[in-house]
Amino acid sequence: MRPDFVIGGAPKCATTALFDYLAQHPQIFATVPKEPHYFASAALGRPFMRHDFSAEAYQALYSGCLPGQMAGEGSTHYLHHAPAVAPLMAAQAPQARLIFCLREPVARAYSHFLFRYSVAGPHDLGGMGQRRDFVAFAQDPEMFAAGNYADNLHVFLKHFPRSQIHLVFFEDVVSDLAGCLAGICRFLGVDESFAFDLSRRSNTTAYPRSPGLTSMGDRLVGAIYPRLSVSGRRRLMRLRKRVLFSPRAAKPRMSPEERDCVRSLYRQSVLRLEDLAGRDLAAWRADGA
Repeated sequence: MRPDFVIGGAPKCATTALFDYLAQHPQIFATVPKEPHYFASAALGRPFMRHDFSAEAYQALYSGCLPGQMAGEGSTHYLHHAPAVAPLMAAQAPQARLIFCLREPVARAYSHFLFRYSVAGPHDLGGMGQRRDFVAFAQDPEMFAAGNYADNLHVFLKHFPRSQIHLVFFEDVVSDLAGCLAGICRFLGVDESFAFDLSRRSNTTAYPRSPGLTSMGDRLVGAIYPRLSVSGRRRLMRLRKRVLFSPRAAKPRMSPEERDCVRSLYRQSVLRLEDLAGRDLAAWRADGA
């Protein structure tokens, strides 16, 4: 069963950017959509990202793959749903090579928090009008799991040999994107000398143009939102993002107290990850990381 490779998470760790770059390579076939989430949907019995593929429909995503190409997808929910996903993936695609992108977990959680706010505002993680601050967001069990790399990788290592798992660190993507892509190509067994167009950018997060205006706009959205159909709500939230947010706006800063609180959630996981990855992650544990 296809896939030959999977970029399996974590969210907000450059997975979309890496997938889009790899799609440029003539020896690589990338699915459309990028995130079918087949193994998560099948294992957990519920659709992810509004996708719910049957096994046959999932295999059809690879129908355009040419002979000799490595075919893959990039579903970010696979890593943090490891207990359900890993055994199913091992049973159906035991040959798949797995790429997991990791980022300092506090920074990852904060990026996810800002992304969710730009897309959904108060209509998220608890429903209408239940906006959470960053610490409460990070403490949500699914959000915590998204950054608990050590426990999730440990599960995958029970089902796949270490030689089929490649770890990519966000810091390396930022400092040496070309080197990261070459390393992934070596892992996949495709030409690592391919010249990627690195000028493209994917999935950038938008930030509030004006916090005061955004707060005012959200009060208006909150009054209108319950009266709309599902499609109407989606259109409203797209309009909200277009009007109130911009990727060129200044990124809001988390407070030192928020950083310390959320870092404490992940301290033991980071220590375990150092052993699993064979990498010094002292910067992830240091103040200001």
